[in-house]
Amino acid sequence: MFKVRVKDSHVDLGSIYKLEQTSKQFSITNLEANENTGNFMTISSENAQKVKLNRVIMVKNSGKEALLYVSRGIDLEIQNSIFTENHSLARGSIILAETNTAVVHVYNTTFSSNYAIQGGVFFVQIYALINISDCTFERNFALLGGVLYQQSEGYAKFLNSTFRENLAIHASIIYSINSQSSIEISGGQIARNGFSYKTIEQVDSVFGLKGGSSNYSQNYIAALEVQLQQAISLIAVMLKDESYEDFQIQVVKALITIKDGVKVTQQVFLLHQTSASIAEIDGLEYSDTFSMKPLIMTESSIISFNNISFTRIISNTHVIRCLSDSLGHIINLQATNSTFALLYIISSNFIGFIE
Repeated sequence: MFKVRVKDSHVDLGSIYKLEQTSKQFSITNLEANENTGNFMTISSENAQKVKLNRVIMVKNSGKEALLYVSRGIDLEIQNSIFTENHSLARGSIILAETNTAVVHVYNTTFSSNYAIQGGVFFVQIYALINISDCTFERNFALLGGVLYQQSEGYAKFLNSTFRENLAIHASIIYSINSQSSIEISGGQIARNGFSYKTIEQVDSVFGLKGGSSNYSQNYIAALEVQLQQAISLIAVMLKDESYEDFQIQVVKALITIKDGVKVTQQVFLLHQTSASIAEIDGLEYSDTFSMKPLIMTESSIISFNNISFTRIISNTHVIRCLSDSLGHIINLQATNSTFALLYIISSNFIGFIE
């Protein structure tokens, strides 16, 4: 299909596009979807089915769940596309993927200012796989997981992608819980995510406080009135209380790998893992950050650092904190033009081989 435009449509039940029980490839090129309400596409098949979206632009669409629901037997490919200011009232604004035969590949695509409850862009579970390459995530928002919410063995891999100025009440980039399927971040950049880089005035503007208009739709605000009021109070505390810790990636009884030269700059509170989680960090390049709190924290978990560099990191405390029977090691850590204490350890076992 070529040059498809969908605008101001409303779907209460079902989807604008619904694909089931077919083994033929389905492709859409040059799609523009603006200000539609309801699920945009539901795709599932007992047979293997390929769905391709190329040069898609989706702006200000909304649904009860993610715009694209991907289930059994589906291989969805999205490339050269833009998703901005879309939202859902539940799981993921753009993609909800589940079941072990659901695979999503996204290439060279920008996701900006999208928002949902769990996973500001993606929600993945039940062995579904999301592969992301050369994508940009900017200013997305959720209560949990500003970009991704992962649970129950969902897979997610990010290659050479950029995470910038995303927000969440908990975990402005990724929230992962109860999953033995690893999240991978390979290459790419992470910068200025979280409310630590916002002023109270900016937060007032985002949520429409003090009588102003919100960046988010009224139905989203109304559906989350209680949660958002609690969240706004929490944000106010966060911005005023230096003891509050606003980690961007939170891993709870789950697995994560950060590797292949991920560049983290101007970013406080990068990673918090707890409850028997496992983290492998290899080739991380951390730079240009001032922090009065730890950058990485592990509790009752296992963490390994290999070939890590810190450049122009200024901190009056330890940048890595290990608590509550954590295990870990550091091999080949380098620090340049930096001032910080490295490790704070309580009831944990840590081995270091540091240059």
